[in-house]
Amino acid sequence: HLAEGRLTTTRCRSCGRTDWPPRGFCPVCTSDQFDWVDLPAEGEVRGFSVQETGVPVGFQKPLVFAMIDVQKLRVFAPLVGVPDPGALRVGARVRLAPRRVGDDPDGRPRYLPAFTPVST
Repeated sequence: HLAEGRLTTTRCRSCGRTDWPPRGFCPVCTSDQFDWVDLPAEGEVRGFSVQETGVPVGFQKPLVFAMIDVQKLRVFAPLVGVPDPGALRVGARVRLAPRRVGDDPDGRPRYLPAFTPVST
């Protein structure tokens, strides 16, 4: 779903609980029956850190990691396209910007949820 620009997760068919990250069983009712549901493509920064050293290959320095509230769920993801990390603030609006990070053993692309600041 990330390849299509969609952030999806699981919703329990039994009790309706939605979690991030997607679950294999519901922590409330223990059901293993789920539906995939789309989450909003925008969220709000709740906290962040800036990594200057040891940045993994394929990511630009500095690397900004953020806790992002998306529909009352907390998503931990990198922020990309941040021109000045020093100007980033808690409460900033961000938009989903998935990043291709490699391929699986069968050659299918893998994506990582990432976000980018919304222009104000």
